[in-house]
Amino acid sequence: MKVDSYEEDFGNFSEISQSDSTVVEEGENRDGSSDAVQYQEEPILANVTPLFRTTIRRLVYSAVFILPLWFLPWTADILEFNKQTLLIAVAGIGLVLYLVDIIRGGIVSYKPTLFYFPVAGIMAASAISVIFSVNKFTSLFGVGESRSAAFVTVASLAVLFFLAVNVIEDRGNKLKKIVTASLALAFIFGVLQVFGIFLFKGTVFASRAFNSVGSLNSLGILAALSLVFFIPSGIAKKHDDENLAEPNLISMLAGGLRYIGIVSALLLVILINWWPVWVITFISLLTLVYFDSVGDARLVKNRKMKLFAMPMVVIVLGVFLMLINFNWTSLKSKLPVEVAPSHKTSWKIDLNSLRTKPSGYGAENFAIAYDKFKPTSIANSVFYRFRFSDSASELYNSAAEGGFLAILSFIALLWFYWKEMTARIKDSFNSGAETSAIWAASFGLLVAYFLYPFNVVTMAFLFLLLALIVLTSDSSQERTISLESDAKLSFAGSLAFIMGLVLVLVAGYFTTKNYAANISLARALENSNLSKSIEYFVKSANGNPNDTRAYRLLSQAVVAQLAEDLKKGPQKGESRETYDSKIQNQIASAVSIALRATDTNSADSQNWINRGLIYENIMTLVSGANQAAVNMYNESLTRNPADPNTYLRIGNVYLSASDNLQRALNNSQNRGGVDFAAVRKQISDDLVRAEENYKKAISFYNNFGQALFNLAVVYDRQDKLPDAIKQFEKLRAANPKDPSVAFQLGLLYYRNNQKNNAFTVWQQAVILFPNYSNARWYLSLVFEERGDLDNALKQVEEIEKFNPDNELIRQRLTQLRSGKRTIPPDRVLDKKPLDQ
Repeated sequence: MKVDSYEEDFGNFSEISQSDSTVVEEGENRDGSSDAVQYQEEPILANVTPLFRTTIRRLVYSAVFILPLWFLPWTADILEFNKQTLLIAVAGIGLVLYLVDIIRGGIVSYKPTLFYFPVAGIMAASAISVIFSVNKFTSLFGVGESRSAAFVTVASLAVLFFLAVNVIEDRGNKLKKIVTASLALAFIFGVLQVFGIFLFKGTVFASRAFNSVGSLNSLGILAALSLVFFIPSGIAKKHDDENLAEPNLISMLAGGLRYIGIVSALLLVILINWWPVWVITFISLLTLVYFDSVGDARLVKNRKMKLFAMPMVVIVLGVFLMLINFNWTSLKSKLPVEVAPSHKTSWKIDLNSLRTKPSGYGAENFAIAYDKFKPTSIANSVFYRFRFSDSASELYNSAAEGGFLAILSFIALLWFYWKEMTARIKDSFNSGAETSAIWAASFGLLVAYFLYPFNVVTMAFLFLLLALIVLTSDSSQERTISLESDAKLSFAGSLAFIMGLVLVLVAGYFTTKNYAANISLARALENSNLSKSIEYFVKSANGNPNDTRAYRLLSQAVVAQLAEDLKKGPQKGESRETYDSKIQNQIASAVSIALRATDTNSADSQNWINRGLIYENIMTLVSGANQAAVNMYNESLTRNPADPNTYLRIGNVYLSASDNLQRALNNSQNRGGVDFAAVRKQISDDLVRAEENYKKAISFYNNFGQALFNLAVVYDRQDKLPDAIKQFEKLRAANPKDPSVAFQLGLLYYRNNQKNNAFTVWQQAVILFPNYSNARWYLSLVFEERGDLDNALKQVEEIEKFNPDNELIRQRLTQLRSGKRTIPPDRVLDKKPLDQ
């Protein structure tokens, strides 16, 4: 970054004069010396060495402006990861410059504020959550699009809070204008995306669901909080009028964007029309009106209540839209629906989490707690496949992830916030022109903490508002501590510099490695060439060995390549030994990679499911793989007990094992040395176990179609046709518009000698899907069986329209047109379905 050059002589900071303004704390010695810390009320660095402070200030301004707009296309995690990387970079550079400034001058310059304590408490709670985390890497850096509560994010925001408080000197006026401009641009971009006006190409960016902040609801929450910055009201209006005589580029730009921003923000709030968004809007605007009134009582005395008209209009509009349940159907139907656990569910998960792990599961590990404690009611719904990485609100997230310590740190923040707010109210906010909007937004944001999970932008907004609160305080006079006045302080300063520099270098090193690995992960996911994908997955796993996503995807890619090679067989010029060795290496690699995922993060049920899936795919190649798969799935169930899909997978393993044994038995009928009775018993036992697990899956999710279907297959294998029919009848009731279910049910009916029922459901299948050739094919056979050759011919003629080149259809047309009847003596079920 370019900085202005300065020609001032920075002087020798080893010699600091002790002026009369020096305050000496208790403990002064008789000779005038003192062991106490000496500080001065007036800033020294501001007058002596502005270069570092100016550079840091510009860094802070740049980060604040860019963050809500920042995303990059070449990483797998487009939004949160890039925003986190930006925060780490700016905070690291800013901290190093600040420490260099201290060492260079021998002076620590800071503004005292009580908010250092809650910010430090939040950072400490985050650090401790890493120590007790079930997955320390995730708690340290986050994973995927879940990064806001990761320690490096919180620590970076804490550093930026400290830097902003101590280097910004204009009561935060410029910072607030930069925030306003940045948010306005983010809202404008979000509105354009929602209306299908795409500024960027690509499947991800050219989507109505994409914006630069996060989900559409998170954008709406931020818009609701930001309305107080855009709406000209009360003291802020008076302040704007007073500053019209002194316009500058930033003021003019912020002023223009403010009016565009209010339209965009209000449009987003109205479009989303979600009760938490309106609640935050109402609370922020009402507190704005109240704080304005407290800040300048003359607004009421001089009958200038018209300045509050805009907030009141928005509140009335919001209440009206909520009452009539306004819904812009033509537009909202094109937007994705965001789902999350309910507040009740989140509360129960938190209670169970705190009982079993009072220290929490670690930052950004809510998904682990969700897997373990989600209610069975969720499993018995369409959300059974969903795995939520966030709860209903940030409060529930922090409780499950950080435990009691995180709750205490938030309570401490509320206490210090309340203490500062009541003091400001008594002081009428020092008649500050910008203070009321800042306090209103911060109050609304604390309410949002109870209503919605935070992302990186929202979390950064919280720290930013705390910094602005401090900056607008008249009591935040800068103090300085001379490190060279005491050997202990000099040592402490040097130690702090070394530790700070080391921490920044370590964080930068791992962030750089993680970033390169994330780019490789993105390339692997985008590449259609399986070999190239595997190559990039390997790079990603080597670059970031703690991200188990790369291991899971890599193991699945290796299995896919194994399946391709098995299908192709030995290639030209490839010996059988070389081919067999390659297959064995692929099997070993897939198993080894899946094992590394569970070793890296054993708390995540997804890693155990993936490992079970790998074993399931090599059952026919490796002896004992079926039992290994079952063991892995059972490990997953200990971490995710209410998962019907895992029971389905276990059932599939046993069903496949029985089918494999049956095929082996059929192929060895004429061979000696085979214990046929033992094999048949094993087949029967496997079918019984498959039945048990499918029933467990259905007990969690009553309408689990795949489990119902597979259970019917088990009953069919056991020659229990009535039971198989019952499962398909349940399946059809849950999927009345699926013609394939009706077709399969018809086959079972016919096999069970319920021919009229079979005929009826096949007719219904054709009504649902006239192009369904197999249903028409069997209808034709039944018509022929009944002696109705004309209708049998009509069905085949319809089939021919969709399958003009099918030789079997041509033969049947010739047979029926000749009036020749083959059923009976042939049977309907002897005819195989068509190859379509």
